[in-house]
Amino acid sequence: MQELINPDEEGMMKGSTPMKWDLFVRIFHWSLVVMVTLAYLSGDFDIEALHSWFGYVVMGLITARFIWGFIGSINARFRTFIYSPTETMAYFASMFRNAPKHYVSHNPAGALMVFMLLILLAMITLSGLVYEGWGEYEGPLWQMHVMISDQVGLLAKGIHRQLPEMLLFAVAMHVLGVIIATIQHKENFLRSMWYGHDKLKI
Repeated sequence: MQELINPDEEGMMKGSTPMKWDLFVRIFHWSLVVMVTLAYLSGDFDIEALHSWFGYVVMGLITARFIWGFIGSINARFRTFIYSPTETMAYFASMFRNAPKHYVSHNPAGALMVFMLLILLAMITLSGLVYEGWGEYEGPLWQMHVMISDQVGLLAKGIHRQLPEMLLFAVAMHVLGVIIATIQHKENFLRSMWYGHDKLKI
């Protein structure tokens, strides 16, 4: 459980501003933004070769983030932003009162979105990998001669075609949440994810 305000474990400072996000998290975040956008657009325009490669990169990024969630800096670790239902509801209540508590790592609302996005992206990329091997006769699973039943292939096809719309909705909610948090906390969360430091004012 995260304390209300965590000091940065490495003591990295910029003046009196503590480090919020390490370099890995920042590179991961912006790389994911670019790669998911390119994967979505290439899929939308039926550029299959590029779509597959962008998907592989997204899968690699997600895998690296899952690993970093256990071995990375304190604010990047999953255990830092796993909250109880009670604490999560209390945070949402404080948001509606326009007096949200401050967290150095993800707040409860942000944590829910992080896990939702990671799970959605993992499901989309894995289903794409299975569908590629089953329906397109291409990709790593096909090359390794992995047998995929029609039932599994059809399920993967459905997941891969339907979940991107849910992902778009989740991304829109994420952007809206950042805007609301920026207004309520009077902090520039976008710059924090770029430069890494906490409490960067608007």
